[in-house]
Amino acid sequence: MEKFREWIVGALLSAAVVVLLVGMGHLAGRASMLREYGELAGQVEQQTRQAKQRLAELTAERDMKQAALDRAAADQERKDADAKAEIDRLAGELESRPVRVRIVTGPAGSCSGGAAGNAAASTEDRAGDAGSAYGVLPAENTRRLSAALSEVETLSAAYSSCRARLMP
Repeated sequence: MEKFREWIVGALLSAAVVVLLVGMGHLAGRASMLREYGELAGQVEQQTRQAKQRLAELTAERDMKQAALDRAAADQERKDADAKAEIDRLAGELESRPVRVRIVTGPAGSCSGGAAGNAAASTEDRAGDAGSAYGVLPAENTRRLSAALSEVETLSAAYSSCRARLMP
């Protein structure tokens, strides 16, 4: 029986050594795992700091560009408002400005041939050019205005000529 006891004690000692070795291996593995976890946690913390720093830089850059865009937009709005005010001012000025029509007199059809009639026609201002106003009005209106001006010129020249003859 004694051999049996030795054998049981030997088996128990062997089992204790195996359990001890397995436990130590487990502890070594756990220590290795904790060390790796610590390294990974450090890397994550470092990357988080870098990401926050980069985000702060990009946010500051974006804010600067947005401020520049806001200033440019405000400047453009001011320029647009100034231009609109100038357009309104000029439109109002043009609406209230009298329209000048230059009548170029020519030789009159009636009462012509007299020296006074030709002298009056030659002393008038002939600086106006009927061709310079072409295309300002639609074609039909230009034709009608030209006819009306011709009639006014004819009557004006005839009146001037007759008046010069009748009044010495």
